[in-house]
Amino acid sequence: MSDRPAMSADEPRSVLVVGSSPPVERTAAALSATLDSTALLRARTVSAAREHLASASHAASSSQHRAIHCLVCEFSPESETDTVQPTPLAELASLAVDGGIDSLPPIVAITDDERVDDALDHGATDVISPADSRAAIAARVRNVAELRHHRDSAPDSGTAGSPTFSGAQLDAALDLLPTAVFTLGPAGELEYANAAAREFFRGASDATVRNREETPLEGTVVWELFPAEIRETVVDRCAEARATGSVVEFETPLPERLPALAPSSDGPSTAQRRLEVTAAPDENRLTVLAREFRRDRKSGNGVERDRLALLEETVDALEDGIAVLEDGTIRIANTTLCDLAGTGTLVGTAVDALFDDELAAAIRERADSPVSRWMDPIQGELDGDGSAQSVPVDVFVAPLSVAERTLCVVRDRRRSAAGTLSTVCRTIDSLSTAASRSAVRQAVVSGIREYTGAEFTGWYRSADDGDLLSPAAVTTAESVPRIEPPAVEREDVPLHVGRDGDDRRDGTDGDRYRDTVHATLVDRADADPFLARSGLRAERVLVVPLAERGVIVATSSDPMAFDTLETAPVETVSAAGAAALDRIAARERVRTSRYERARLESELDTAVQLRAGERHLLDADSRTAVEQRLCEVAAALAPADADELAWVGRATAGNETITPRTWSGSAAGRDGEWLDSQTIPIDPNAAAPAGRAAARRDSIVIDDLAETAADAETHDGGENADTTAFIRAATERGVRSALSVPIEHDEFSYGTLTVYADQPAAFDDHSRRVYAHLAAVAGHAIGALERKRALLSDRVTELELVLRESDDVLVALAHELDQPLDVQAVVPRSAGGSTVYCTLPSGEFESPAASRLDSLTELDGVARVRSVGEGETGSVVEFTVETDTIADALAAHNGLVRTLVPVDDRTQVALDLPDPVDVRSFVEGLQRAFPSAELVSRRERERETRSPRSFDADARERLSERQFQTLEAAYYGGFFAWPRKSTGEEIADSLAVSQPTFSRHLRTAQRKLFELLFDEY
Repeated sequence: MSDRPAMSADEPRSVLVVGSSPPVERTAAALSATLDSTALLRARTVSAAREHLASASHAASSSQHRAIHCLVCEFSPESETDTVQPTPLAELASLAVDGGIDSLPPIVAITDDERVDDALDHGATDVISPADSRAAIAARVRNVAELRHHRDSAPDSGTAGSPTFSGAQLDAALDLLPTAVFTLGPAGELEYANAAAREFFRGASDATVRNREETPLEGTVVWELFPAEIRETVVDRCAEARATGSVVEFETPLPERLPALAPSSDGPSTAQRRLEVTAAPDENRLTVLAREFRRDRKSGNGVERDRLALLEETVDALEDGIAVLEDGTIRIANTTLCDLAGTGTLVGTAVDALFDDELAAAIRERADSPVSRWMDPIQGELDGDGSAQSVPVDVFVAPLSVAERTLCVVRDRRRSAAGTLSTVCRTIDSLSTAASRSAVRQAVVSGIREYTGAEFTGWYRSADDGDLLSPAAVTTAESVPRIEPPAVEREDVPLHVGRDGDDRRDGTDGDRYRDTVHATLVDRADADPFLARSGLRAERVLVVPLAERGVIVATSSDPMAFDTLETAPVETVSAAGAAALDRIAARERVRTSRYERARLESELDTAVQLRAGERHLLDADSRTAVEQRLCEVAAALAPADADELAWVGRATAGNETITPRTWSGSAAGRDGEWLDSQTIPIDPNAAAPAGRAAARRDSIVIDDLAETAADAETHDGGENADTTAFIRAATERGVRSALSVPIEHDEFSYGTLTVYADQPAAFDDHSRRVYAHLAAVAGHAIGALERKRALLSDRVTELELVLRESDDVLVALAHELDQPLDVQAVVPRSAGGSTVYCTLPSGEFESPAASRLDSLTELDGVARVRSVGEGETGSVVEFTVETDTIADALAAHNGLVRTLVPVDDRTQVALDLPDPVDVRSFVEGLQRAFPSAELVSRRERERETRSPRSFDADARERLSERQFQTLEAAYYGGFFAWPRKSTGEEIADSLAVSQPTFSRHLRTAQRKLFELLFDEY
């Protein structure tokens, strides 16, 4: 007889919870809510648990200490390997070896799902997860305690005052039973079988069990002993019992060829043979009971059983989940609901553990309602407690006639018509508010993945390379890791194969998107190039081409995925995404158009101001007026909210510094006087923009003048003190940015225009071009005024230059003729180039022969050379040249070339400039065109002036009476008018002379007047 304490059959099952960690506390709370308070024991430490177990093991009677049927403790795999400080599971498991406990109760370990095998290896009998519902925790602990209770209640345990049985007596008793009883080990091997079971196994006709009368059955895998017709059913249901840890009962047809297994009197011998099986798990073993009965299909019981079986199959075949609740706990659940919840069984699960809190509360409320049937569903989430992936569901609730029982129909909202409509509407709503293309694409792929249940959904769009499609939006199922697939070749995407949608049209004419968007279902074989390139694993691919917008791809590893899927919602969402992209593109075009319109209007306003400013500049009658008006126009072009200052500086003699001469602007009106007496050095590396612009002859922009000032003060070697002070004075008055442009015309520099602003980076390329244009117009105006002033000047400056190297045409002609050229006139030609009239002095030089002159056309740029006669000082020669000459360059600056004299490899050039003139600026400008030019001498002389009366007197003196009369008659007779009012013959008749005589007198008179005008005046 065992020394374990005896217990009665109705004694509560005692559970000892060991530990005080948060998971242990939550488990104890769950058990206390379902177990009798006297059946739940606590031990904060393993030592206290050892005392409980020792007392229960050695007590003389159950009245002294309650028997322990189950231990509950936490399992932490990281700590289980710690040999210094083992955790409760390791310590409790060791009590059976060295703790003096002769019969250790089974241990239920608390750990996560990933550590189940480790916990069982370390001695746990069963495992529960902290995430399990209270009902599930209580059920598993109760089952383990029940198994221990049954084992302790077996005959070898004995009860107080009752006889005990030996193992042989128990075997003999079981052999007398008409029911087959056998136990299976962990691998399904047969450990025990009573006589009825042995007879059943040996009577089977399978080849695998034939001739077993003399062969021991123990150790044989029991599945080999069952006939093939029922083997799969028995294996599956026994595996279910092991997996769930609960008793499983089922029926299966029994082949007629098998011997009778203690036939019962349930039906006539002609009725169908059935095998009724009960599988009860116990720790690592499984006890199975099987008995045969006969069902008469015509009898009431047989018909009822068939109806029940058919009903069970029908309920399991439904696409909707079915559950029968009893007092808030699931008592019946079909296969669809279990699959939806991602678990093998839901029996015993509380409704609060299956649905989210709001949905569970609504189900309970409707279950208690007097309404017999609710037509509208309740919406919520299945497995809202986070133990599995949440699934949106619609639940229909109908209280049953049996008290406290309620029928729930659970429909996956993703698969229902209402769910599909909800998904489509929600996606389209998000598209209507999407502000970017990426948001549109992400909303579309998320909606399609939600509807299709795809593992991966991506929108591929055309990359810069037209042959590549790059992923623009990607979404994956929660069970699939987030991936970033690479770009794929367009030809790899299966756009032209499939079984669905290639030639389909929806028959509408108004929706151009739905007419062109059609989904295609593709098997792995056709999609293999795309899958290989993208790195995706899938058996089925759903492809939605979107023309130039790209393609949407949804994949699944399920070979049957998308088979029953309606593609219309996918096409609708895709078409809506395409329309949303077009809407965003249209909005961008509108924004761009508005921006361009505003920009053009601004530029038009600027152009109007600029044209008015140009006229204002050109109307000025002095250089000072031009400079003042330039400042006013430049300041007026500033934005309304800007505070700008514009000033003009002139270069001092020698072009060494810039000095402000005039200024204008809002800032100038406040404190512009600070510019007076300031000087800025002209240097290409100067900190001040005006000095740099004058030196570089280019626009200079400084975005942050304060930073420039700091750099100037800390510059190695020091910046010019005047420049530093000037910039500091500007920044102290709020100047933040600056723009400076040179004022010049035809290589002559007249100073700089500088504009300041109180905002950083106030000058862009457009404003830079505008101010540069204003400065150019001012340069033209100043140049014209300077030329006018030079023509009216009474003094002339004579310069002598030396050209050491030059490819000028006139220089080449002088060296080729090897004699001086006196330039008489330079007449520009409309076709380009000019005609130059020169005199070849006849003193010590001989007049060149005609052949010599003709040979000059071989020089580059010389088109024609001809002699036009003899003048007072030598031969007059006309040179027609095709390029600009030094005479043209000097004429642009009011200079006149007098003589070119070849001397060895040099050329002496004598020229006249009107006075006053900035000779240094003139020479520097000339040197930019002729780098070898060098000033040799300079002198000034008075210009010979004559009054109009002097010209009239000289003309009367030179002309004969007949010549003067001829000119007078021709002028007043309209001979010089256009068109002519009189011909030469008519004028001759009026003078009573012949026409040739008239022509001779007219030519002679004109020549004398032109000589007087061009040579002497």
